Parts: sequence; structure tokens; C-alpha cells
Amino acid sequence: AAEAQWVGYFSNGAFCLGPEIGLPLGYADAGGVLIGAHGEIAVTRAGTLGSGRLAIAFGLDYWGISVGTYSITILPIRAEANYHFALSSKEWDPYVGLGLGLAIVSYSGTGAPGAGSTPIFITADAGARYWFSPTLAMRAELGLGYASEFLALGVDFELN
Repeated sequence: AAEAQWVGYFSNGAFCLGPEIGLPLGYADAGGVLIGAHGEIAVTRAGTLGSGRLAIAFGLDYWGISVGTYSITILPIRAEANYHFALSSKEWDPYVGLGLGLAIVSYSGTGAPGAGSTPIFITADAGARYWFSPTLAMRAELGLGYASEFLALGVDFELN
């Protein structure tokens, strides 16, 4: 009965995958652009946790910036639990989430601060998809995580 209340395209067991591009907002003056991939699978039925559903998301991004005489390359890998809110529209799919990430950081150039590091970090995100069809959506996401917040836009394809 609870599943019948969910009218969105992102239904139980749905698996979405797609590319993203974004701006690491904390380093906007350094000219960095984020590129990567985002995936997500719905793991609960609507009504299990409130009227929405829980999904597990993952992301792999790449961005590089120049700081003075050296460059920084960051490869953040993240996993998040996202809560998708139930709406009366099947096209809109807003969500918020928390998770963990691992950032592979490397430096090059004169005056670089070190050989690199691999810190673990906490992530938070808020975003929304707009579904053009049951298999194609545009996604906008604001994320908080390693070294910077970022704003990303992506295209998601449902692969089930």
C-alpha cells in the first residue's frame, strides 16, 4: 500500500548512472572544473522511512587547480545515503544525503606542499533530478566534502 503513494520515476530498485560537471566553489578563483560520474540505487520502498525512499549513491570525480607555482589534483571517491522526498509530481525528485569519501590528492610544481595524501572525509549533499522520461533525468547537486563545496550538473540514465 505504501509503494502506491510513490509517483516518481525513481522507484524501488532503480539504478541511475551518469556523467557530471561542476565547479568546486571554494576554489572558483583558481579555475578548477570538476568532471566525474554519479550513480545511485533506490534501496527501500516508499513508506519504509516516512513517505520517501532511501538510496545509496556513489561518485567519482576529478578536478585540478593551480595555486601559485604548483598544481593540485584531487580525485574524490564518495558513498552516500540519500533520502528522496515523495512529491505529487513524478518528474521532480529532490533529495538530501550524508556519506563518507576518500580523496586521492597529488601535487606538482615548484613549492608544492608535499607528495600527496589520501584523507577520509564526511560528505553532505542536497539536490534534485528532473525526469524528462522514465529513463532520462537532469540532476543538480550541491555537495560538501573534501576541501570544498561544489555545485554539479549531471545527466542520469536509469539502467533497469
